[in-house]
Amino acid sequence: MKSNKSKSDYLNGTVYTITLIIFIVIGLGIYYMYLSNDLFRMIGTIIVAAIIHFIIYFLGALYINLGEEGPFVKQYNKIMEDYEQTDNPQMLYEGLINIKHSPVKEETKNAYNLSMSTALHRIKRTKEALTYLDKIETDNHNLKKIVDEQRKYFKGDKH
Repeated sequence: MKSNKSKSDYLNGTVYTITLIIFIVIGLGIYYMYLSNDLFRMIGTIIVAAIIHFIIYFLGALYINLGEEGPFVKQYNKIMEDYEQTDNPQMLYEGLINIKHSPVKEETKNAYNLSMSTALHRIKRTKEALTYLDKIETDNHNLKKIVDEQRKYFKGDKH
């Protein structure tokens, strides 16, 4: 799991660096074509190009992340809100199984699998619940502890 995250971080850093260089080159091109030969204006142009690049890159990354996770998260949050109000595990299970979009990121996949394991255990399908717990992959120590405790609870609870 770490290698995929490292590869993604590497690609993000590479894309950021390359696009930053492009923005600075464009900024310097504008500087040489339209501004007088002044060191302070050149430095200002570079800083403005870097700031514009950061804003555009940040908004683009935000848009992409919301685009890929947004529909799933919206449905998932609605199901979890309904479950909190009703405490009906069958309704939770049916809601989770009928989500139209799939989770993309590790965190949302883990949240889905943890919720599904809870629903399955509460409707007396503990063997299936344990398979959902087995799907959870994380480096987060607290989440690992929660999954281990839940696994012990499921195995010890005689439903």
